[in-house]
Amino acid sequence: RYDFIAKNKEMFRFYDFSNLNKEKLDELGQDKVRIKLGIPVDRKVAVISPRNDICLENSLYRGHDDIFIENTVRAIQNLKSSGYYIVSRSRMDPKTVKMFSQEGRNSLSISLINKLNELDLIDKSIDDNEGYPSKVWQVVYASDVVLIADNTSLCNVEAVVLEKPVILPYNKILEKNIKNLNPPIREMHRQGLLYKSLCDIHFKEFKSNILSFKNLWFNSVKKYEDFLFALQR
Repeated sequence: RYDFIAKNKEMFRFYDFSNLNKEKLDELGQDKVRIKLGIPVDRKVAVISPRNDICLENSLYRGHDDIFIENTVRAIQNLKSSGYYIVSRSRMDPKTVKMFSQEGRNSLSISLINKLNELDLIDKSIDDNEGYPSKVWQVVYASDVVLIADNTSLCNVEAVVLEKPVILPYNKILEKNIKNLNPPIREMHRQGLLYKSLCDIHFKEFKSNILSFKNLWFNSVKKYEDFLFALQR
């Protein structure tokens, strides 16, 4: 059934856009990206994703929505008091605001963002997706650490590919719900790559460990190329 592929290998090309994004950003360098985004080049920078997962089954806070805001605010206050410049990536476009304005747990994200602004914890908000690579990639690249409030692919895609440590402020009560999160996030937790707080991060150790994790989850091009090579035998 692979005869067509075997006979027409030259027709197939594989592109890994995630790693291509990193290569493009590496060509610019972190300082240039920060200047472009209006982020200080002489500060430690934390990007935060202050949104809860509105799908209860996939949320870290399943059964514990009552502590979502307090727990997340405390973690961001810790970053702020440690000298970090806080960039918010909340992506609150009009359509999202309408959805998140519904009663119940759907409104938790807006309540959290309002609380962060009230406490003056956000230095800059960057919510659009302009440019190439898109703003979400630029913002994470410009950061030193990423903090996510709940389940989000920002943790297991952009942060992993760009090799940024991720803080998810869980505690003993919430840890049992990590099983609800995306499979790669669960694996990050299992491998000690998901940090409860800033003080838990050992940057040198993280740098070496994230590479093996990244190769496991973001190495599809090589796998496909190896498959084509095997067909030549």
